[in-house]
Amino acid sequence: MTTESRILNWATWARTGKIIPLSCESLECNYLSPPCWEYPELKAEIDILDAIIVEKVLIGETFPKANMACIVYSNVYPYLNFTGALRKINRFRIGLSSINPSNFADFERKSEMMLNNRL
Repeated sequence: MTTESRILNWATWARTGKIIPLSCESLECNYLSPPCWEYPELKAEIDILDAIIVEKVLIGETFPKANMACIVYSNVYPYLNFTGALRKINRFRIGLSSINPSNFADFERKSEMMLNNRL
């Protein structure tokens, strides 16, 4: 499996709502989706064991929380308010340069590369 397919598998598992992953717990815990939103039907079965492996890497003590928040935002909640997500990501980057729309793509790529290296 490639890293992209593993992240997609994990994000699909995180969206099911059967078990709320720890990595998604604090980002948008108060968000209620609009009543008209319905997730598309799953076309492939979720590999739960692989999704749990990705989840354990994301919530690991050594994985930076800002990078975890970036991966969660861009894959699980891509339809939410972008500026609100940047505020939540930058909350974890105390003393470091902040992430803004111009450098978000680079930070997202680095976050996914970091996750790939740890998997």
